[in-house]
Amino acid sequence: MEREKRTFREKLRREWNAVEYSLWRFRKNMTWGKALYLLSPVWVLAIIFAIWLIPAAKGDCGEMVQYRIVGTTMYVEGFGKMDNYYYSEHHNSLAAPYRPWRPFIRRVVIRDGVSAIGVSAFYKFANLREVEIPESVNVVQSYAFQDCRRLRAVTAEGADFVGPDAFRGCTELQTVTLKNGDGSWGSIYDGAFRDCVSLEYAVVNDETFFGDECFAGCENLETIQVVRPLKIGTHAFINCRSLTAFPLENTSEKQSDEEGYLGYPDLGEGAFLNCASLETIELPPSTREIPDSFFKGCTSLSAVQMPETVTVIGENVFSGCESLAEISLSSRLRVIGRGAFTGCVSLPQLTIPESVTEIYPSAFSGWTAEQTVYVYRDDLFAEGTFNSGAVIQVLE
Repeated sequence: MEREKRTFREKLRREWNAVEYSLWRFRKNMTWGKALYLLSPVWVLAIIFAIWLIPAAKGDCGEMVQYRIVGTTMYVEGFGKMDNYYYSEHHNSLAAPYRPWRPFIRRVVIRDGVSAIGVSAFYKFANLREVEIPESVNVVQSYAFQDCRRLRAVTAEGADFVGPDAFRGCTELQTVTLKNGDGSWGSIYDGAFRDCVSLEYAVVNDETFFGDECFAGCENLETIQVVRPLKIGTHAFINCRSLTAFPLENTSEKQSDEEGYLGYPDLGEGAFLNCASLETIELPPSTREIPDSFFKGCTSLSAVQMPETVTVIGENVFSGCESLAEISLSSRLRVIGRGAFTGCVSLPQLTIPESVTEIYPSAFSGWTAEQTVYVYRDDLFAEGTFNSGAVIQVLE
């Protein structure tokens, strides 16, 4: 019995010695490169990914439009419109068929013949850096490139329709060119370029409808090239703190299908709110009413040309325009809204026309004793001069 135990221990020792010897040989011949190669699963994952990718790297994205993915580039080819898609964080049953490759796509090339980029086509393609859009594309639908944070330039010289939130949140976008040079008109809908904080320069169609908040929050936008604005929506350029000029005087008159021209431009409330670099502005010649907060917070605004057609200055229109030093009011003016000239400390004097019948509270709030308001009727100023130190002089 003792002999059998001894024999078993000897066999076990011999086996262990053999294992130790093999490990010693392995360590002796192994290099760091070989070790990393054997231990890393990257090559296994690469093979699996390639097998998964190849059969699904192309497909349809429209009735006559197809896509194909080669490396990090996606090509969109064919004729007509891309499909419209729907995507949210919690529901993606109607998402684009190529969406699983979203993290890998760096470049999108749309071939000539495609006429429209669909709704949510490239929504939140966070690594997309470059997109080529031919002149055949005349429509960029809603949310098409929303939150493509690394996209830096967009040129779509045939596009005359940019849908709501189409490029919203493209925080590295620097230039936009939509103009095709044929004098066509276009529409930039609500929030189309909202919060594109790096956008510096935009060229749009010669005649353009600017929707609500279409360039809101584009704090580095210095220049927007447009010949004739057709509409300026509510808060269209709010917080565009670097915008220095805009051809507001060229804004066309509002139209109606039944009555034709109504005779006044379509201007939205707070359109240039907090445009701190805007220095001078000329209102359209047929303006009847300056909407509420239209120039509020334009701290560099020094001169305003007001046409004789203006009858109403809305609430807080020039509030906070601390550099405003030159303005003449319309002889047809009837109403000056609440807080209309609050904080206009650089305006040495202002003559209120005899036509004015109503001045709302705090219209001249923050004015000092070095400023003078000339009036024809002192009974209008009981509330208008609230919180104001301005000198009131009655004209005969």
